[in-house]
Amino acid sequence: MHTLSERSFHIVMASVCAVAVLLENALPRFLPAWNPPHLGFLTFVAGLVWIARYTSWRAELHDERDRTLESRVERLEQLQRSLEDDLRERFRRPL
Repeated sequence: MHTLSERSFHIVMASVCAVAVLLENALPRFLPAWNPPHLGFLTFVAGLVWIARYTSWRAELHDERDRTLESRVERLEQLQRSLEDDLRERFRRPL
């Protein structure tokens, strides 16, 4: 799945939010039967999508960071064990 960078995502969502605001103001003029709620439903939904996607994106980054850190810790522990084994082996051998 193709994902957007953080900046691109915010630009796209700001554009969607602006279009939603413009549509909410323009629809009553073009569609006389259109009776929008006073809450600004389209803007509210766009904002919720924005928040949900951003939260999801941050969660993905957090999970990726956790996996990377766990991998690094594992590699460092392996290196430490091998160095300790080498040191023990050196001390066992006579000069």
